[in-house]
Amino acid sequence: PVGSALSIPAVVTVHHLYEYHLQLFGKYAMQKVMLNLLRANRVIAVSNMVVVSYQKNGLPPDLMTVVPNGIESEINRQSLPAGWNSIAEKKIHI
Repeated sequence: PVGSALSIPAVVTVHHLYEYHLQLFGKYAMQKVMLNLLRANRVIAVSNMVVVSYQKNGLPPDLMTVVPNGIESEINRQSLPAGWNSIAEKKIHI
C-alpha cells in the first residue's frame, strides 16, 4: 500500500450492508475487501446498520464511524434483489 509507505491515512466509506456486497461480489472478493478495510485508518459507514453488519463479519468497532447520508429515504422493497425482502425483515427488521 502506497499510502502506508508514505504515512498517508486511508479512509474508506461503506454504503451497503456486508451481506448485500457478499451476494453481489462473492466470498473471495469480500475476503479481499475485509483485508483492505482492516488496513484503513478509519472506515466510514452511512448507518448503524452498516456498522453492525461489518462488525458481525470481523471489523473491529473502534475502526468504524457513522456519518449518515444527507437524505433519508424509505426502502423501496420492489427495488430489492430477489430474496432480499426476507433478509431485510430478518436482519434489519423492516
